[in-house]
Amino acid sequence: MRIGPVVTVADAETVGVWLRGGMPDDGTLPERLRAAPAPWQVARLN
Repeated sequence: MRIGPVVTVADAETVGVWLRGGMPDDGTLPERLRAAPAPWQVARLN
């Protein structure tokens, strides 16, 4: 998972808690902190 821009101290604390929690994929990382996948990781559709 890619993490988006960490702008505030609160964002950094949220990411720290998420990392210490083992990086669960259960929605505990707010959507605003999730970065879009790199272009080469997105499936190309015809």
